[in-house]
Amino acid sequence: MKAAATVLLLLAGASLAVAQDDRQVAQRAESLRQAGRPWHAAELLLAAAARASRPNASFI
Repeated sequence: MKAAATVLLLLAGASLAVAQDDRQVAQRAESLRQAGRPWHAAELLLAAAARASRPNASFI
């Protein structure tokens, strides 16, 4: 049950992140990193970079 809830939260978070700009994504990733969730921060940054129309390696 917890795994399913976690997956749903990640999907919801990913869909909301589509509308965010680079600065907001970076702030959220830093918050996740400080909360002890570096894996989630990395996933967020990689997903945002993949959605970018002009990928920028320096963002990651």
